[in-house]
Amino acid sequence: MNNYYLLIYLTNELNNKLLAAVLDKVITPYKDTIEFYFTKEDEEFRLIFSTNPNSNCLFLDQYRPAKKSNTISFFEDLKDARVKSMDLTENDRFVTIHFDNNKQLIFKIFGHKSNVLLANNNEVIDAFKQKEKEIGKAIPEPKHIDFFTVKDATVGTKQKITQLNPILPRTILDKLISEHELESSSNTELEAFIREVTYEISSSSEFRVLDDYEITPLSEEILPGHSLKSFKSVNEAIRFAYRNKSKDSRISDVISSYLNNINRKLKREKNTLKNLYKAANNPERGDELEKMGHLLMASAHRIKVGEEIEVEDFYSDNEIIKIPLKQGKSIAENAELYYAKSRNAKESYAQSVGKIPLVESQIELLESMKKELQKVEDFKLLDTWKSHYSDQIQLDELGTYEQTKSDPYKKTFFESFEIWIGKHAKSNDKIVQLSHKEDIWLHARGVGGSHVVIRNRNNKELPPKRVIEKAASYAAYYSKLKGSDLVPVIYTKRKFIRKPKGGAAGLVKVDKEEVVIVEPEKPENG
Repeated sequence: MNNYYLLIYLTNELNNKLLAAVLDKVITPYKDTIEFYFTKEDEEFRLIFSTNPNSNCLFLDQYRPAKKSNTISFFEDLKDARVKSMDLTENDRFVTIHFDNNKQLIFKIFGHKSNVLLANNNEVIDAFKQKEKEIGKAIPEPKHIDFFTVKDATVGTKQKITQLNPILPRTILDKLISEHELESSSNTELEAFIREVTYEISSSSEFRVLDDYEITPLSEEILPGHSLKSFKSVNEAIRFAYRNKSKDSRISDVISSYLNNINRKLKREKNTLKNLYKAANNPERGDELEKMGHLLMASAHRIKVGEEIEVEDFYSDNEIIKIPLKQGKSIAENAELYYAKSRNAKESYAQSVGKIPLVESQIELLESMKKELQKVEDFKLLDTWKSHYSDQIQLDELGTYEQTKSDPYKKTFFESFEIWIGKHAKSNDKIVQLSHKEDIWLHARGVGGSHVVIRNRNNKELPPKRVIEKAASYAAYYSKLKGSDLVPVIYTKRKFIRKPKGGAAGLVKVDKEEVVIVEPEKPENG
């Protein structure tokens, strides 16, 4: 959309339309785009310049009034100035609009180096981008090029073509070489062919938009390839290509965002499945921990010394074994810890066996979603995909970044469970508002602190006890008791808490609760 030959046609077309037009305003409505508003008798024009390297182009678009908010104005010196003429720097991609106040707007159409320069007396006085770098420079001079001369005959065919005509679009050279078998052409034959291409590209009356949104004045005989559409106006061809390429870019960005979220979810579910298999393959773990508890209780009369204790294992021929101990607790208290670990391990084993098919099913569904999404090519198909998987998208929060970027809470994960942690009082209110009635709500008992929610995926059963204890440890950490060894934390289903009318931010009433005692723990990403 920005090669030199297209700019020749475009400059002539725009010059005819904008001659004697008055510049009203110049704004940038969003990044990498600047818009120029002109009036001419009863006509109004909107000239758009995209400096985005993926869609770098200049064109007249359908007129619509300028945005009144969230815009930045540029080039106030040109307000009410009238267009005298418009030209293209010889052999280079600088399009210049000359105004009746002797100032010039210079469009530097150079891919990622694109810019708009304001000049006066042959010197740049302002710029759209990189003002410090551009201001004070001299305006660009025409390039001198020796056409149809091969200075180095030892180079390859592509390099010879760029010597014969350095301003031919680079994007078409490989196709020209392939389609016309130019690798086997002599230098004389190659020069004759490039002269033919140069003549046609300079004297066309039709502009083809190809599948990749490149625009060419060349006929299909010279440059074969499917055309999306053909135009008599180069401006309309550029406008069509820009709009459709931008649309494709947007759909690509949205699909990429969904795919990234699905891949992250798949990774978590596969890690969960790995841990479930591990737990399910170790059914003896609970019994082993319970045995440790029994052995410690049999030695409860002893005085604990160090970080471990040696005891006789009366379950195994009185063999002497070492049992690790938690510092600061008696042997009996350590035994209770082992009993608790045993209960958790047995519960974990039973739940793991039951949960494996559910997680396998979830992975299968996510893989199916991913496979179907990779076939999507437009917004209509995307809407169909979103409608088909709407429940899953909402449950797993697989929406795009734009939908989730302003989350008012911290987010972390434990096993396959998502956990929300309030940032402040208003954030605590938002958590209560956004959570589902079957989610698990937690809070340090009797003190100020963050609300914590375990997303429970509309499950009427409570999550495993270890998950509740982990989330409770986060609630303890983000409370005024974070420095304590043990903290009581209340938990309940979200449906059993309510916001009192007129209550302060973060204040709730709990109609039904249970309590768990945990050590405060900071989340890994907290």
